[in-house]
Order: sequence, then structure tokens, then C-alpha cells
Amino acid sequence: VTCAFVGTNNYASVNGNICPDLVLPQPTPSPPPVVAGVPTLPPVTPAPVAIPPTPSPTYELIDFPTHAPKERYEFTTDVDTIMHIALDVRDMANAADMDEVLSIYTQGKNSKEGTTTYTIEGFSTNAADTMKQNRIFSIFRYALADEEIFGGSEAVDTTYADVVVKNAIEVTADAALAAEAAIVLDVWMQVSHYLDEAIRGCEK
Repeated sequence: VTCAFVGTNNYASVNGNICPDLVLPQPTPSPPPVVAGVPTLPPVTPAPVAIPPTPSPTYELIDFPTHAPKERYEFTTDVDTIMHIALDVRDMANAADMDEVLSIYTQGKNSKEGTTTYTIEGFSTNAADTMKQNRIFSIFRYALADEEIFGGSEAVDTTYADVVVKNAIEVTADAALAAEAAIVLDVWMQVSHYLDEAIRGCEK
């Protein structure tokens, strides 16, 4: 197998700089056949097609009693309060300004139980205590360690999700990015934590 057979490698930093400067010959298109008595028409260049920009994602209010899993499962603990954290994600993405995004993230808005308001930030800032035995959480801490945002330490701090979300809010000033980061880092890991706790409970 030669470089000419493989083609140009676009992942030089990962695959050892294999064939980085290879330029493959481009095939020459065959001219159209000439038919006697029929005039040859000049080639037609198609007009450029304008591609509309991709709109930022929006989050709409859903009817929880209809769509929530509680319609199909019988829970032994209260899920109504904690599942409304999804509305905080929606309101972060649709907030009027970054101050409102930060307020919803750090102080909470929709997930309340008595005098307690659950926050997305709390999933990360409390992780050192709540997730110290969570295997997936530990994997993430070491897997993300070489990311530039964390300074290349051996293992990232237990509040790594909070670091990413707050950078999206305070540095990048991107509400949609902050909401997406909250989903994939804070909320997803909290769901993983609940599942891990359930498994541990069943194993006892």
C-alpha cells in the first residue's frame, strides 16, 4: 500500500504525519462527443446556491404529564421536582442576556421543593461528595485532563462541568452553548449518578 493508493491524510497530528503533502492527480474530464451537423454548446456554469445560516437551537415548553416517563413507570421517589431542571436548561438557552443565563444556572428557577431550589450548578459543585464513588464520573475526570481549558493536569477538578459552563457564559457569552454544555456535562452526569446509586442499592 502506497501513499498514492491511500490518499491525503487529514489527521496528521493523530496518525503520525502520514502522507501530509501528497497531491493526487485529478482526472481530466472527457470532452463532449462531437456530432456532425450539431453545434457544440459552451459549458454552463451553475449559479451559486446560497445556504441559509443554521439557526441557534431553541427549547420549547413541553407538557410533562404527557411526555414524562412517569406515565410508563412507577417511581419510588419524587421525580416531579428534579425533572423540572430541564426547564432551567430551556430558560438558559432562551434568556434575554447572559446575566439571566448565569442567574438561572447558579440560583435555579423551576426545580423547587419547599424552600429548596435545585440548581444545575449544584450538580457539579456538589460532585466531590455525591459522586466520589461513581465510576463514570471518575473516567470523565481523567479523560478530560488533557483539554487545554483544564491546564493539562493529571485529573481535572471535580467541578469540571461548572468550569466549562461558566466559560461559555462569562468568556464566550454564548447562551446556547452554555445550555448545551449544561446538558451534556452537568445534567447527563447527574442522571448517570442516579443510575449508579440505583445499581449500588440493588447490589446490597
